[in-house]
Amino acid sequence: MKGNSVYLAGSIGGISYGEATEWRDQAFTALAKVGITAYSPMRAKSFLKNEKSLTWMMDHWENPMATSKGIMSRDHNDCVTADVLLVNLLGQTRGSLGTVMEIAWAFDRRIPVVMVAEPDNTHVLHPMLIEAINFRVDNLEDGIEIVKHILLPEVPRE
Repeated sequence: MKGNSVYLAGSIGGISYGEATEWRDQAFTALAKVGITAYSPMRAKSFLKNEKSLTWMMDHWENPMATSKGIMSRDHNDCVTADVLLVNLLGQTRGSLGTVMEIAWAFDRRIPVVMVAEPDNTHVLHPMLIEAINFRVDNLEDGIEIVKHILLPEVPRE
């Protein structure tokens, strides 16, 4: 029997808290309506809401969830226990190293990866990522629908 959890992977470094959470909130809401639990790497990090540019050097925030150990521990656990990864890299023009690690963890565990990115996005052009990504679409709504098709026995009609 399949589970019903999805990890919401995507860039965080170099963007604002709002940019990092907006699409994740949208996906969380859409998936919760059909009983799918979404896990965000931004949960329990509302203390960052005034940050205009998040950085991967988060240890200075003195919060266990924002240290390098905290980020690595929880995100790894979320990725390898999820039933699907929904990866949103729309608009990302530079490499997202943490996201690539998350895709690799999923690939190693044979967890399906749904990538949302433009056709010319650097992440979908690399041979290893091409092989690690199971589904690729160019908008979040289609990505959410694919997650539903993977996890649900029948996708509810709206």
